[in-house]
Amino acid sequence: MMSPSLSPSISHDHAPSQPPSGSSISAANRPLVLHARFASPSAPDFGQQERLKRRFTLVNIARDLLPDKRVAKCYRWTAGGMVEVLHHAEYMRASYGGLQTCGSIHVCAMCGSKIAERRAQEIQQAVTRWTNTGGTVTLATFTLQHDHTDGLAALGASLNEAYRRLHSGKAWQGFQEQFEIAGGITAREYTYGTHGWHPHLHALWFHRKPVARRKLHQMERWVQSAWKPALKSFGRFAELRIGATVRMGNEEIGHYVTKTGRAWTVGDELAKANRKQSRSAGSRSIIQLLADAGAGDELAGLRFTEYAEYTFARKALVWSKGLRSLVGVDEDEQTDEEIAGEQLAHGRLLVILDRGQWQVVLGNDSRAELLLEAAEGEISKVRSFLTLLGVQLESWQLGESAE
Repeated sequence: MMSPSLSPSISHDHAPSQPPSGSSISAANRPLVLHARFASPSAPDFGQQERLKRRFTLVNIARDLLPDKRVAKCYRWTAGGMVEVLHHAEYMRASYGGLQTCGSIHVCAMCGSKIAERRAQEIQQAVTRWTNTGGTVTLATFTLQHDHTDGLAALGASLNEAYRRLHSGKAWQGFQEQFEIAGGITAREYTYGTHGWHPHLHALWFHRKPVARRKLHQMERWVQSAWKPALKSFGRFAELRIGATVRMGNEEIGHYVTKTGRAWTVGDELAKANRKQSRSAGSRSIIQLLADAGAGDELAGLRFTEYAEYTFARKALVWSKGLRSLVGVDEDEQTDEEIAGEQLAHGRLLVILDRGQWQVVLGNDSRAELLLEAAEGEISKVRSFLTLLGVQLESWQLGESAE
């Protein structure tokens, strides 16, 4: 681990730890979820340690690009002036308590990863339950031709309206009845490359009965023949075999193992579409755009800002009416903000930081390092690290040592 800066300056902290009293807060900057806890990875997992550091770095970059958005305050502002550092022995991890979260799956690397993981689990739970009772799921993907002159908002509107056109009327009703589609989940994916923005719409369809390979090909032919005129009605087009595809969704979507050691599932494919690395030459995912912006790529920063504006207040995933109940997933769907603000249970208090001390941690950009130091649950280790930053703790700020 790199040695932390010993200066208690706040060079990276352009916002106060609390909003000024009497200030008005617009709808775009409504109060953040309170008392969230963001956990460190288990101490021995060096890959996860690097990902934790990277997420904090990406949030810093997003904050610089979007200073007026809620992400600028995420995991920086306190709920009541105090920040807790807690240890979770069952996971060998540490977390923060008393911080605010933005709840943005689109632009926040920390909230987004937490929300996307939960959404992926929900989808995979739905798929498993559905297929265990004899059903099938298929994954349809839609896109359209584009070039560097097309703005994301215009392309996104065309993609959405064309899908609504395909997804309505007697022709769709006949298709739905023929292939016994009970409902679906839709998600959007955006990449940026040499030909500009490249949006996709993924639709996970739940069929009441198994779908044979022969029927899968029939579905794809119908979808392709219907997609072309749907796009044409909005002045767009797509190559027949590229613009719309249908594949089985029960199987593992990716032929690789994730960094967490498990196979990539259809739940990951939908919920984490904008968080994965693009594997196409010359194409960049949203996360890659953000990272490149932090490395000084001004175009990447402009494109990420364009994406942030377009996706603001838009849901990343949409379940069709009644599907959650049908597949046995909690009908009372949590909001992104609620998921981001959830706390880890059974946390043992290690230390409490006051507002000024937390500002020192922020100023040294040491949020990730502090969690990693706390992951073993040793108060003395945490205290020593804070001393290096220039933070001196009093006795009342120390939790009880583990027995």
